Amino acid sequence: TTTETGDTTTEDDDDDDVDVDDDPPILSRQNNRAIISRSRAGGVVRKCIDALADRNLLHREPIHVSGAGYKTLRLITGTDGETLWFFPKQGTSLWDVAAADAILRSIGGCLSDKNGNDIDYSKSRQNAENVEGIIACNDTWLHRECVRLFQEEQWDDDDDE
Repeated sequence: TTTETGDTTTEDDDDDDVDVDDDPPILSRQNNRAIISRSRAGGVVRKCIDALADRNLLHREPIHVSGAGYKTLRLITGTDGETLWFFPKQGTSLWDVAAADAILRSIGGCLSDKNGNDIDYSKSRQNAENVEGIIACNDTWLHRECVRLFQEEQWDDDDDE
């Protein structure tokens, strides 16, 4: 088959054969940025960012942002490449992330606990503390990769080295 530009294609040229579990091209994600609180930038958070950067999946330098709502807004807009919010510790309440979860999902992103489980919003207000942390991402592939890496490396949540 000849296209309007004169390029020749065959019946075997089929982009539908791409496996979503394949590694992304190296240049496709290395400029993505994590958004984290400056006060929580060490330990397991730093180790995860470094590990993803070593794999060319994330820029090594995060963007420091305060507040769950503002982090969510930055993930949604992605103006400076904001892609991942990784905080696998307790410290956010369910009401801090419920709207973020809905909005991220509506744009193709994902928000889960540190183990990749959906957040349970049916808890009472008295039990609304999120003890399993947050992984939020506007890129579902990168979200899965972050969860996988966290589980493989088994970093201690209290590791502050």
